[in-house]
Amino acid sequence: MRSSEKALEQALLQLAEHAGDNKHRSNWMSTFLAACWVEAADYPRTINGVNQAVDDLFVLLPDNREHGRINPFVRSSASVRWLKITDSGRSTVWNTGTRKGTQRVLFNQEHFKHGLRPDAIDVLLEGIGDDAPLPRRDALAVFLTREHLWDAEPTREQLHKEASQKLGLSTHEFARITADEELGCPVLGDPEWSPELIQNSALRPPAPSRLQEEPLQEHKPLWPVEHEDTPEQQKDEGLAWTQDVCHYSLRDVDVDALTHQVLESLANAHMALPDAERLVRRCVNALLVGNLILQGPPGTGKTTLARLLADAFEVQLTETTATSEWAPYHVVGGFRPAADGGLSATHGAVTRAALQCAQVVRQDEGEEAEAEAGDESLSGYQAAWLFIDEFNRADIDKAIGSLFTVLSSCDARHLQKTPVDLWFESTPDRQNLWVPARFRIIGTMNDLDTSFVNQMSQGLTRRFQFVTVGVPTERASTDQPFTEELRQALASAHRWLQDTYSHDLPAGSLEEASQTCEEVLKRLQSVVDGLRQPDTGPGWPVGTAQIVDVLRLMLLQRASNSDIDLAAVVDDAVADRLVPQMAGVGNEWQAFAGLFEAQGFAVAAHALRHLADPHHMP
Repeated sequence: MRSSEKALEQALLQLAEHAGDNKHRSNWMSTFLAACWVEAADYPRTINGVNQAVDDLFVLLPDNREHGRINPFVRSSASVRWLKITDSGRSTVWNTGTRKGTQRVLFNQEHFKHGLRPDAIDVLLEGIGDDAPLPRRDALAVFLTREHLWDAEPTREQLHKEASQKLGLSTHEFARITADEELGCPVLGDPEWSPELIQNSALRPPAPSRLQEEPLQEHKPLWPVEHEDTPEQQKDEGLAWTQDVCHYSLRDVDVDALTHQVLESLANAHMALPDAERLVRRCVNALLVGNLILQGPPGTGKTTLARLLADAFEVQLTETTATSEWAPYHVVGGFRPAADGGLSATHGAVTRAALQCAQVVRQDEGEEAEAEAGDESLSGYQAAWLFIDEFNRADIDKAIGSLFTVLSSCDARHLQKTPVDLWFESTPDRQNLWVPARFRIIGTMNDLDTSFVNQMSQGLTRRFQFVTVGVPTERASTDQPFTEELRQALASAHRWLQDTYSHDLPAGSLEEASQTCEEVLKRLQSVVDGLRQPDTGPGWPVGTAQIVDVLRLMLLQRASNSDIDLAAVVDDAVADRLVPQMAGVGNEWQAFAGLFEAQGFAVAAHALRHLADPHHMP
């Protein structure tokens, strides 16, 4: 069983005694624990990796967006006890712990991406202070192991050992950061703790009425973080300041390090890209020079790759999707109806993202009047970029036309001479926006579904570097019945099942799933190989994402019923998820239908015949 409701409540009450009203101490302990958690769980040392790890460690109420994350190291009645889940994990490690906070000394080269120092515990204890109380040992152990399933009531030694392993520490190191005091009640009992019980307990988040009485405390982070002017306040000062920050170029331009970081993140995401190192290096080089378009068939990981590139560069990524309705209004801006019946100026996607980038650069480079004041949501980034999915779904030449000159170069000297003309702004000091040299656009293009996309002029294509993200070309063999792609796809589907439905369905181990499903996986591998590289005629580039979709359905039904016919499940999944995307296969559909039948996937074969000929009868 998991820890009981009584044990977790007791642990949280005792942990609240560690810092009390001293948020400085809370800073130290929270930053150190989160950093240990990231390293022990092997999360990537990126902004997203930190956010995920902090959520795993501190979120007790995952369905409570208002107040789902707990800071266990302050008094129970403190306004910063319960935090919004949307509060960034970077405020725990990335910002407070590495950029402007004193806790950055915990890390090698004073930055989280380089990992904790070997003597981080000594630094932690010195930072907390010799006379400060340490968190109680049993209480912290119960908090860290709250999801662990115990076969029987653990001894204190077992409890401490499990908690130490969660942090990647030895039991001696865990003892150094805690005070040797007992919990005072058994770890197990009825009922087990749950978010619902916490929501209704004495430790629940503050009621809405209390928040209305103290509105300024609602958005406070786990510890004090000063704020710069809000965007609304910045609006009053005009946009002339953007010229002062547009000349800063991207920092940390180590191509090898950036490439390695993206490759690590791809591995953690269980993504197998063809010739991955060369592909990623081309993307990194493209972004150091200018804007990037990732083109390729659906499901090849273009969007995921774009996000991982942004993580590696430490930039905030604003995402949007192009549509056939896009016009200059949607890209640059214009007028829209206002509540008073008149018209008001509004920024388009590129303008908003470029202005956001200028604000990030301004804060990152200390160009603010009070350099230490800053918006927490912008801290930790060096820039903000725009991601445009389905780039050529719009008549992009028409929509982006007024930005041709600006986008012709990311060189600072060029950008200082060519501000964006915001003609629709009412005051002269807001009619010019200087785009930062750190600003980039990453777009994705589906080059398979040509019926629904627009062509791009040579003038526009010159303003982007195009990198193709294709499907892997590796085929299975007698010695290797599964490609690395299929193994990673199975791992991705298995992790999805664990993360999504493990509370109801036993996912089992990945190795067990691989062995149990071996025969049907061989059939699926043969289908993938045959679609991509048929013996005759052109192939169809089925993407890795489609394979993951099929495997998710297979593992989901396997977890629900261990005796189910897995071949029939995969047959249905191929018919329902993969075949509907094959409308453009042309005359090859007959060969592909035969491929499905040869692997025993009769339902998929019938679905493909029906797709090619709706009047086909079985």
